[in-house]
Amino acid sequence: MKDLTHLKDTFLKIGMKPGNIDYAIDAVNYGTEKELIIQNLTSVYRNETAENSAQLIDAIIDELKGPKKKIISNPRYSARQQKIYNDYISSSDDRLLEIVHSGKYQDEVVEIIKDILVERKVITRETSSDETPGTSPAIEKKRNKALTFYLNFMLIANGLAFLMNLFAFAKLKGKNSGEELVFFAFSIVCVLNIIFVMQIFKWKKSGFNNIAYLAVIMFCINLVTGISLGRSILGLTGLLVLYVFLQFEKDGKSAWEQLE
Repeated sequence: MKDLTHLKDTFLKIGMKPGNIDYAIDAVNYGTEKELIIQNLTSVYRNETAENSAQLIDAIIDELKGPKKKIISNPRYSARQQKIYNDYISSSDDRLLEIVHSGKYQDEVVEIIKDILVERKVITRETSSDETPGTSPAIEKKRNKALTFYLNFMLIANGLAFLMNLFAFAKLKGKNSGEELVFFAFSIVCVLNIIFVMQIFKWKKSGFNNIAYLAVIMFCINLVTGISLGRSILGLTGLLVLYVFLQFEKDGKSAWEQLE
């Protein structure tokens, strides 16, 4: 039987007799009607007040029956579904998750248990039965074919430019003209562009940002080294074209929106 020591202590403090408290507990356990228990407690023999007796019986009933199940009235549930809900609402999260993943229960039961788990914010409505609770399913990202073509073009163009600049650097190396350093620097720029394009392929917005930073740096270098403003601005057009291609949509979503 459930330990009711704390309840006894509470009513002993207000002056009730230990034997009367034990009698009330036994009577409730045997299913004796509340009114009859109160009559016996308030009799000349037991000599308890009606108020204390009623409070004692109510407290015993609450302790023995435990917390009441949550009763709902949801218009989208049938009477059977409401019963299922109320049968499982007191179960632990672990127990409910075990039922969902077991595959042994009817779909109707599983769906109602999922409703309970969603209410408790253990899972989201998008979480499927074969996924870890609390995680959202991965969303497949899609890229417009035109963007894919342009990114590949950038890889090839920068790869060829890297080889040409590297060849020019090797040819001029040792002549102390200073030009070999320019070709070496351009080779590094081409390698960086390739790395940044690969980041865009991996849906990283940092790839585009890095290309933009590099383009601005090259623009400033061109101006400092005496290249005309028109030609310097022309070097920024590649960045603008890339941004435009990133706006192209696939299945209603642009690549720009999907970059992380």
